[in-house]
Amino acid sequence: MNASRYDLIIFDYDGVVADSELLNNLVLSELLTECGLATSLEDSLATYMGRRWVDCVPLIEERLGKPLPRPYPCGMDPPLP
Repeated sequence: MNASRYDLIIFDYDGVVADSELLNNLVLSELLTECGLATSLEDSLATYMGRRWVDCVPLIEERLGKPLPRPYPCGMDPPLP
């Protein structure tokens, strides 16, 4: 049996260890622009920052005026219930 070189691995899913909001919203703004909804980073941060993806979808579809293509860009499908 090989000894692991790590004693602990931390998975940060809530942004406490690493703030991923800026990068997440940069990617989101680019994806929305590709889908036909021109969105700047500043607009994305102001509108979607801190929200769950499942809460963003209705806002995006309302602004877009139509449903987002399925599957969502980059596999950003909402989690199963």
